[in-house]
Amino acid sequence: MRSALLDGNSVTYDMELGYTRHTIAEVGAAADASGNEPGILIELGMPCIINHISMLLWDRDLRSYSYYIEVSMDRKEWLRVVDHTGFHCRSWQSLYFTPRVVKYIRIVGTYNTVNKVFHVVSMEASYDPTPVILERGLIVPKHNVARVECSASVIEGVSRSRNALLDGNTSNYDWDSGYTCHQLGSGAILIQLSQPYLIDSMRLVD
Repeated sequence: MRSALLDGNSVTYDMELGYTRHTIAEVGAAADASGNEPGILIELGMPCIINHISMLLWDRDLRSYSYYIEVSMDRKEWLRVVDHTGFHCRSWQSLYFTPRVVKYIRIVGTYNTVNKVFHVVSMEASYDPTPVILERGLIVPKHNVARVECSASVIEGVSRSRNALLDGNTSNYDWDSGYTCHQLGSGAILIQLSQPYLIDSMRLVD
């Protein structure tokens, strides 16, 4: 299903259709006997200057993925511009890096919390002039990233609506709805952001 990755459709996908995948190889695996490199390889129509990749990881359940992204001009020398091998990521990924002239992009999944397959629904590569602060390859966000719109999700906690904590509504709540809770001394409220960020503040209403 190679064509699914670049068809612009990030809405119509399920367990059978609408994504591109590859088998997650063992750490350190090289090209196979046919010379195929691990991962998903995209060839651009011409060399382009890019600094931003947006991609949708398959998210019809709460699974998470780890991955890295490399770029090249000749498929011989690769530069790793994104390394999220040490993190659990889900749903939409908005990735920035130093502008590079690129002809090839390689996305390599290294971990899936459910099985040994890496699934990507949609991918876009562009040059984005928006100023973004990066530290150690991670975005330092200026806005709230614990939002449903940023693909954050509540994966532990009790609520009538699973993501009520992240919907931005701080006015309409009562004893029955509009909040997330857990029993004191047991459990927790756990929020998963879509990708790793460097943050130093948070705000909550209790």
